[in-house]
Amino acid sequence: MRAALNSATVTVPSLWRKSWWVLAPTIILWAVALSPLHAGLWSALAMPIALVASAVLYRNALATSDPEIAKAVLRLGGAWILTLVFMVVLGSLLFVVFLSSAYAVASAGTGFVSSDVRTWASAVDGRGRIILAVIGIVGLASIAWALTRVSLAAASTVARGKLQVLSAWPLTRRLAWRLLLVRLAVAAPFAVLCAWAWRTSAGSGPIPAVGAWLLSIAAAAALIGVWLPLNTGLMTYIYQSRAGD
Repeated sequence: MRAALNSATVTVPSLWRKSWWVLAPTIILWAVALSPLHAGLWSALAMPIALVASAVLYRNALATSDPEIAKAVLRLGGAWILTLVFMVVLGSLLFVVFLSSAYAVASAGTGFVSSDVRTWASAVDGRGRIILAVIGIVGLASIAWALTRVSLAAASTVARGKLQVLSAWPLTRRLAWRLLLVRLAVAAPFAVLCAWAWRTSAGSGPIPAVGAWLLSIAAAAALIGVWLPLNTGLMTYIYQSRAGD
């Protein structure tokens, strides 16, 4: 992981030199999306142009010989959609397990009446809440682990020129938890900054409009200008080191 982070850090300037023409407009769109303006159409374009930027970054990081950017964008978009579907399926399973567990815990409590939904929550005692909390934490951790197992889908899709999601699962064998922790540590500062900018732009913070705009620009520059190429370099290094195994 240390070698991967070092490689990703060194790769960022190189990716910027090769991809500035797509990173710069992406930063502008995301700055608008995070700003007090929230300009409808421009905000709606923020995610698609981030997809294009990600495809270009992966192509440059992997030095792929495929000349057609459009196909790479479509394949990467397909990988994003399938990953989202995978996450929704896992989330739905966790929701069913949690509801079933909540019903079982509530049924063992006092005052529970199966025909009266209003009595279910009050029937869950302190020990029941602990059980549900453990189930929720374990379930969310399991989903995060499963999503990490397919986190090399983007790099694999661009490198191989075909849609890869579950096919990328073996690439993270015996690596998932470490990779998850590293990705969380790398993404956390940028996520906090973007959340702060969004909350301030929505009027939930004390910063005036000019400050909110400056914060949104800083958040967009950090997210797209630093985190996106850094994450691309990290995942590319891990993919290349694992793909040959």
